[in-house]
Amino acid sequence: MPVLSWVALTLMIGISGPFGSYENLELPMRLAMWAVFNMGAIVLGVIVRLGMWRLLRTKGYWTISVLTSAVLALSLAGPLHVFVLFLAEETQQRIPSLVENVMILFSIGLGLSSLRILLDRPEPPEDAPPPRLVRRLSPGVRGQLIRCAVDDHYVIVVTEQGEEQLLMRFSDAISELEGVDGLRVHRSHWVAMDAVTGHANENGRLFLLSKDGARIPVSRNYRQAVEARLSA
Repeated sequence: MPVLSWVALTLMIGISGPFGSYENLELPMRLAMWAVFNMGAIVLGVIVRLGMWRLLRTKGYWTISVLTSAVLALSLAGPLHVFVLFLAEETQQRIPSLVENVMILFSIGLGLSSLRILLDRPEPPEDAPPPRLVRRLSPGVRGQLIRCAVDDHYVIVVTEQGEEQLLMRFSDAISELEGVDGLRVHRSHWVAMDAVTGHANENGRLFLLSKDGARIPVSRNYRQAVEARLSA
């Protein structure tokens, strides 16, 4: 990758001819000049950046990037200016001053730092497919699961978009909730943990409160597991 970056940078800068090199040098000479200069700049840049990270690792990315760009600009502006003057056969065309070279190199350094952030930014994870039970629902009801309950031979599935009855066994419905953090709290009730807004105790019985306003009873068989999750 460093070699490819060096070649690509040399071709791009050699053809465009910045810093007065386009007006003063032919293409072969420009390519040769920028090949040498870019190699030195890349090596120096790696050394300076590593040194900055060792000395200022707690200062943050942009502080280190600004200081690195400043050091490189001050270090490279002089050699660059002399390089262009030395290789130019005719100097009638205006060549950027030393101060201008510093500002240009500093701007390039900050631009590369911004580009590095964009390239290193992780891609957002793809949305996980909804659980199979949700895919059984009508499109208008599909959404974030809240709870499920038994109603005779049907399972009532409640989401943030509404609710729907499905003709199936409750055990089969729960088996299709893969990937959802939830608990079966009763032989007839299941609830998603992120949909629980609170709990209540009434006459020794525990109820979970869900975001749709329901009070979900917790049976003795499941109470210990539910209380463990609530206290976690």
